[in-house]
Amino acid sequence: MNKLKIISGILYFAKWVTVAIGIVACAMILSMKGEPMIITSPSIGIADEQLQKSLDDVLNSFEGITLTVEHISAQVPSTYSLQIISAITLILKFGFILWVLQIIINLVDDVKNNKAFRSKNIIRLKQMAWLLILTPVIFSFIKFINLIAITSVYKLPDSLTYRWVDNTNFDSITVGFLIYAIAIAFNEGLQMKKENELTV
Repeated sequence: MNKLKIISGILYFAKWVTVAIGIVACAMILSMKGEPMIITSPSIGIADEQLQKSLDDVLNSFEGITLTVEHISAQVPSTYSLQIISAITLILKFGFILWVLQIIINLVDDVKNNKAFRSKNIIRLKQMAWLLILTPVIFSFIKFINLIAITSVYKLPDSLTYRWVDNTNFDSITVGFLIYAIAIAFNEGLQMKKENELTV
C-alpha cells in the first residue's frame, strides 16, 4: 500500500510539472512573433531532377557511402497563424498527457482503496484506449492544417516543393486496443462478481 502511495505522489507531481511546462511553452510560442521557426512538417522536397542529381553527385563524391537528399527542414519567420497552430498542437499534446496521467492517478487511488473492480474504472480504461487510438488521427489532421497554412504563406521556387510528412505512430494504436481489451476483461470480471454476489 505504501508503494501505491509513492506511485500516486509521483503521478500527482508529474501532472503539475506537465501543467507548468505546458503553460511556459505556450507562452513562449505565442510571444515569438517574427522569430524564426523550424518547420519539419511539411518538409521541402526537390522537384527538379537536375538539381537532385547535382546534389547527389556532390554528396557521393567519395566511395563507400551512398547519400541522397530527399527531405529538407525549413526555417521560416513565425506568423500569427503558425503560432496559433503550434500552440494548439502543444496544448493537445500536454492535454493528452494530463488526461492519461489523471486516469492512471484515479485507477491507482481506487486500487489503493480496494475499489479497482467498478464500472467507473472500466469507463476510464475505455477513455484511455480511445485517446491512444485516436491521437495519431488528430495529430495527422493538425499536420494537414499546418501544411495548408505554410503553403499559403510561403511560396517555393519551381525547383522545390512541399512534401507531406506524417510518421504515424501505430504503437499507440496497438496499446490503445490492448487497453480496450483489458477494459472488456474488467467488465466481464465485474459482471461475474455481481452474479456471484447475487448467488450468495
